[in-house]
Amino acid sequence: GKNKYGFIGGDKIMLTKDKHTGFVPQISVLTPIYNTRKYLNKCIKSLLSQTFTDFEILALDDGSTDGSSELLDQLACSDSRIKVVHKRNSGYGDTMNLGIAMARGKYISILESDDYAESNMLKVLLNKAEQMDAELVLANYFIDYVDDEGTTLIKTESVENPAMVNYGVYLTIDERKRLACGTPALWRCLYKKYYLIRENIAFLPTPGAAFQDTSFFIKAVMMTEKAVHIKNRVLHYRRGQICSSVKDAGKVYCICDELEEVARYMEEKKLYLWHTVYPMLLHIKYLWNYKRLSGTAKTEFMCKFRKDMIFWDLMGWLDKTGWPEWRYKQMEKLLDYDKIRPLKKGYVRNMNINQRVKLNQFKSELLLHEEIILYGAGIYGDIILQKIYDWCLYKKIKFVVSGRPTEKIHKGIDVLPVQCLKNYNKDYIIVISVGEALTKEMSKNLEALGLTYYIALDDDLRQALKADTDLHEKIDLVTKTGVNLNDLLDRIRDESVLLKECYTKLNQIEKRMNKLETFMREEEICRLNTNKILKLLQDIV
Repeated sequence: GKNKYGFIGGDKIMLTKDKHTGFVPQISVLTPIYNTRKYLNKCIKSLLSQTFTDFEILALDDGSTDGSSELLDQLACSDSRIKVVHKRNSGYGDTMNLGIAMARGKYISILESDDYAESNMLKVLLNKAEQMDAELVLANYFIDYVDDEGTTLIKTESVENPAMVNYGVYLTIDERKRLACGTPALWRCLYKKYYLIRENIAFLPTPGAAFQDTSFFIKAVMMTEKAVHIKNRVLHYRRGQICSSVKDAGKVYCICDELEEVARYMEEKKLYLWHTVYPMLLHIKYLWNYKRLSGTAKTEFMCKFRKDMIFWDLMGWLDKTGWPEWRYKQMEKLLDYDKIRPLKKGYVRNMNINQRVKLNQFKSELLLHEEIILYGAGIYGDIILQKIYDWCLYKKIKFVVSGRPTEKIHKGIDVLPVQCLKNYNKDYIIVISVGEALTKEMSKNLEALGLTYYIALDDDLRQALKADTDLHEKIDLVTKTGVNLNDLLDRIRDESVLLKECYTKLNQIEKRMNKLETFMREEEICRLNTNKILKLLQDIV
């Protein structure tokens, strides 16, 4: 709704008057604010009392409604270094990206509006950055545990170097990997702005999301070889507020969005050395999220947890040697991984990255369910059936078709009418295994039956299955020479059936031959014994 700053839902931004237009500070401190009025005085005054003074404060008001906006304007009147940005509410990530774009300082610092800084925070961070020409400087910090109202201090705890990295030197890639797997704590850092812009390090601007510090911090740590950790404890991080997003069970999958952004960024930047650390990173972040949930949310998230870990295993990113032994065992036990151990398979040369991803997502989805139901028993149904066998997925499989089946058994698998799934209560996944023309119609058939949990093949997945199937390579070859495709498919199917029948017959013949050989041997023994008895009788006579 409209407020005193004139917001009606658009992107209009209201700034306080900049009294020093020519002022270019060394550091821009970004302070995102949303309904944190009771903490603002302490936060802003901790900055104004810094021993280092060459900085600006960008107070980013994300549409507050609790009086924070008015208080910020009052504070701005007391010091020209405070620049207040009033904007419509669009979320933490979008607000922080705006702050980075507006920052005029050589360096960027972040101070959350419910935290407060030590008086020497900016000075010690900047000194190390200038001394080492660092793009990223990290420090230690305090945790202030408070009551549910967020105002009464219960205790203070010092957090010192949990990743066990070296102080005062450029961090190695192994040290940065350990940092990435830990708590983001992006507010205990100083960032060189040019480096953030150069590497396109930004927040995921998802409205209403949470944990958006995760992907930003990991990207920042991955993309620099000039990261330095110092011993100083530079700020107080407040923990325990009842409204904290960390306690919001409604944001079950926000951490998944953050990790997907990290994977996307790795691929974009070709960070191959980080691929093997990603599954461990995912395990740590997902496990933290899993533990904070309860009830059905916990159960549903576990399904997502297992599926994503299988997917990255299939992508070849899960390397046991890079994990601490105890953590790998923890992952196996929690996800019941020994029961779903996927078959790692090489990729066909002509399969592109997107097709490979689609194929692995498809595999991981099939792995999660006890039964696989193929809706459609044509070409693609046969291909998927063959791939299920190739991937060693020992599952119960059924074919279903629209209307009455013309055959009760296809490829040795039962064929049923799709209506039989209406009250089916097994753990199953439906795959619409037909071409593009029929997919929409069959999707409607399933939804009319109240069945919405199914996979429909798209072009990339069809192409991936095609590239991964010898049958289709033969089809391509003969199609170019003008051979009738349907005749070829019938011949291939007939030959396949014939070979299976021949194999069965040979087994039967072999068994009969064995029986006959045994019988003959026994007959021969009996015959010899009879002759011997007759001879003896003759001798007696």
